[in-house]
Amino acid sequence: MNRKTFAILLAFLCMGFGDAVGPFVGLAKEQFALSNFEAQLITFMGFIMFGILSVPMGIVQDRTGKKFVLLLGLAIALIGLVLPLYGLNSYALFLLTILLLGAGAAILQVAGNPIMRDVSEPGKYSRNLSFGQFIKAIGSLSGSLIPFAAAKWMGMDWKVLFPIYVASLLITLIIIGFTRIQEVKADKEPATLATCFGLLRNRFILLMVLGIFVYVGIEICLSSGVP
Repeated sequence: MNRKTFAILLAFLCMGFGDAVGPFVGLAKEQFALSNFEAQLITFMGFIMFGILSVPMGIVQDRTGKKFVLLLGLAIALIGLVLPLYGLNSYALFLLTILLLGAGAAILQVAGNPIMRDVSEPGKYSRNLSFGQFIKAIGSLSGSLIPFAAAKWMGMDWKVLFPIYVASLLITLIIIGFTRIQEVKADKEPATLATCFGLLRNRFILLMVLGIFVYVGIEICLSSGVP
């Protein structure tokens, strides 16, 4: 595995932080004494950004490059996670944190898979992409495991997640920022909203979009509701 691939794997780890929104529901519900409706707004604020940003950021990426979009996602998530470091006493502030974290994770997912192709050695893309999903799963699990470990062994509360996430995002932002990546650009016209949504006329693509919509919805309901 080369140094460039390692840098992108760090981005996959940070991408997984967005899935911490699910465990946040139970933690924030107790912290802010929320109703069930208010608690579920946390997941809504985090994952609505995937629906809002994915296609527009894909278009931006087609014009500006994958590395730029990847750094933008890291920066937005970092800004969101810095806010709680100044005190997490407001439910509204927490929702803003989740909104920015979700936006950052959505942008990272737009850039993550295609840029992994650019940094992978010949014949290693599929392997690296699968390993990247494993690394992302570690980031996802951190939202549940770190608060548990902090409470059980260090006597700290769940908000210890925020400085850990901030440090991880900052390190990743610096490493990728200083990594030279030769991007492979397609020899075609840049994508537009019309060409993106035009893909849905393909029945197979439409079924894939609906399938991931239902699957992710079930996954988030479980991760936020089971606790």
